[in-house]
Amino acid sequence: MNILDKLTQATKTESSPIGPKLVHSKPLIHSAVVIPCIQTNPGDFDVLLTVREKKLSSHAGQVCFPGGRYDKALDQDYRNTALRECFEETNISASEIKLLGSLGYLDTITGYRMFPYVGIIQNEDIEINVNPDEISDYFFVPLSKILNASTYTETSVDYNGQHFKTYHFDQSGYRVWGATARILRSLAISTLD
Repeated sequence: MNILDKLTQATKTESSPIGPKLVHSKPLIHSAVVIPCIQTNPGDFDVLLTVREKKLSSHAGQVCFPGGRYDKALDQDYRNTALRECFEETNISASEIKLLGSLGYLDTITGYRMFPYVGIIQNEDIEINVNPDEISDYFFVPLSKILNASTYTETSVDYNGQHFKTYHFDQSGYRVWGATARILRSLAISTLD
């Protein structure tokens, strides 16, 4: 089975949870992200990750996927949210991304329900122009590293009286952790099935 088949097989329905169910006192904010897999050679891909601008009010300076909040006035569904936000943050248009499917959803400790979509970009020379109001930097992680379950170090977190485990790894001088690492690890585990 080639890598595209494995990635496609890893996708699920949007109603499949990733990780533990968290208890929140307020309604969750729905958002969607693209896991952009850029083909570098036949059968080889790098995943684009972004670094949020430090002046932002939420998740400032954190490593994340291109994506953002669902807007019912603009988005037909979460797929549209992921593609719209990816374009706003990286200038990668929806026509450049082939979405293979959803990994389900992840509830975060900060009150978001994220819907991640695996996206393939076959143009290795794609131009990335980040929106400096939202993104301070970007970098790539080889998909082979992401799909290797031993890449991830487990960490215990206590938040609002809840205890759960999360993961992290380092790449290009950045720590990838929290929701981003949990989603990537879920993708790795799903490709092993």
